[in-house]
Formats: sequence, structure tokens, C-alpha cells
Amino acid sequence: MHFGSYALSFLIGSAILSTFATNLFGMALEQVRPVQKIPLRQRLLGMWFAAFQMGVVYAAAPLLFALAALAASSTVGGLIPLPAHGWRLPISLIVYFGAMDFLQYWRHRAEHSISWLWTLHSFHHDDRTVNAFTTQRVFWLSPIVQYLMVMPIMCALFQAPPMAIALWFIAETIVRATNHLNLRVGFGRLTLWIMGPQYHLIHHSMNLEHRDKNFANMFPVWDWLFGTAYVPASDEFPPTGLIEMPSAARFIDAFWWPARLRVASRASASGAASANEAELPGVGIQAGEDGTLQTSRI
Repeated sequence: MHFGSYALSFLIGSAILSTFATNLFGMALEQVRPVQKIPLRQRLLGMWFAAFQMGVVYAAAPLLFALAALAASSTVGGLIPLPAHGWRLPISLIVYFGAMDFLQYWRHRAEHSISWLWTLHSFHHDDRTVNAFTTQRVFWLSPIVQYLMVMPIMCALFQAPPMAIALWFIAETIVRATNHLNLRVGFGRLTLWIMGPQYHLIHHSMNLEHRDKNFANMFPVWDWLFGTAYVPASDEFPPTGLIEMPSAARFIDAFWWPARLRVASRASASGAASANEAELPGVGIQAGEDGTLQTSRI
């Protein structure tokens, strides 16, 4: 193994350790003013789901970095060079952060509107006790798909300073962990400018009036611009999860979630099979004209 491989392993390993450290700090912070009490079993299950998917990402990271490098090389390192020094560096950071968050917003919307992407992403929304570890509580294939939806485009578009890339991943780790905190905190009038736990909790809500709202990854301005913003009332902290579907409660659910979702969807749809077109709550299933079952977002 040459030096580059050691450096890559160190980088990824450091990212995983820092992520868990951030989550553990968040878990301690949640004790101040929690939205709900989380049983120990749910805590441990959430940690297991997070650890499992990060292990998969660690194993796949060399291939993912290689694909991003291939995308960059196809445009001679990126079409738009971003200055890496002097007074223009802050401009590079603004451009890079804005472009990345814009793509992340539309990536997230795609996960809620394209059936097979929702099948993967729904594991994240299945959590009925949203907390710091919910950030990494995703189906193991999801981070890989998310990466491939965004990073090759960014690498093809920009010759980005290493500092911009590093600062983005640091900021995103902190913001995403903060967004999922089990913390009864809202930002009032600043909600559309600063992401916070209450704003993102609306996105995870079971309530139908919150469906397809608050997709933003870091900057809520995208929700405002594209009509998906929902500003919660000061005391609005809705229940989360998938309606009328038991939450994942076993270690094995981290492996076979799409199959479990399909089985549960068929069971829920059986009562509406006689309807020509029936939308079933909670699992996002619709019976089409041809009699097939189609998954959709919650």
C-alpha cells in the first residue's frame, strides 16, 4: 500500500471518528431540552444503523474518489477555476458552498419524487425518535448514490481549492448533526436563514401538511426560492416516521430495508386492491391502472 492509500485511509477514518464524536456531543446536548425521551434500545439501534452504513462508505470510498477524479479529468480538472489564495478565496468559498448546497437541495427533492430513490431514502425517514444519530441512519446504499448524484458534477464544474472542499465537509457534518438533534429549539424569524432542529423536524413529520417541505441541506433559502419552505410555530414539534408502518426495530433491517418496505407495502395495499387508484398513507404506495404497485415519497 503506497502513501496515497494510507493518506486516504487516514482521511476517511478521521472523518468517521469525528462524525461519531460530533454525534456523541449532540447526544449529550439533547439532554438539555429534548423533544421526546428516547429509550436506550432505540439509541443503541440508531448507533448500529449509523456505524453499519459508515463502514460500507469507508469500504467504497476509494472507488468513489476515483469516479470523482475521473469526472474532474474529463473537464481538465474542472471548467471553472476557483481562486485558492488572497482576497478572492472567500468568494471561492461562497461560490462552492452555494453550488454544492443547490445541488444537494435538488438531490434531496429527487429522493422524494423518484420511486427507487425514495425506497432507499425512506429508511432515514423511518426514524420515530429523530436524534443526533439519525443523520447517519440511512440505508447503506444511500450515501453512495447521493455522492454520485452530486460530486461528479461539482468536480466537473469547479477546480476547487482543497480548503473549500474540506470546509464544506466540516460545515455539512456539523449542520446535519445539528438539524437532527432531539432538541426543543426554534429560531423564530431567523428560521429561513439558519437551519435548526425544529425546521428540519418538519421535514421528518408524519403530518400530511408537512409533506414535501423543508428539503434544504444547509441554507433554507432554497426552500424559500422554490416554494417548499414551511415555517413552524414556536411550539410545533410534530411526531416523525412513516405513517402506519412499524419502524425498523431489528439489526437486520439495516441490510434489507427495501425488501422489508416492499413486503409491508404489499400488505398495506391488499385492502385497497379493489380500488382503481388508491393512495395508501405511510408507505407511499399507489395502485396504478395496470394493477401494479408504485412506491412514492412520504
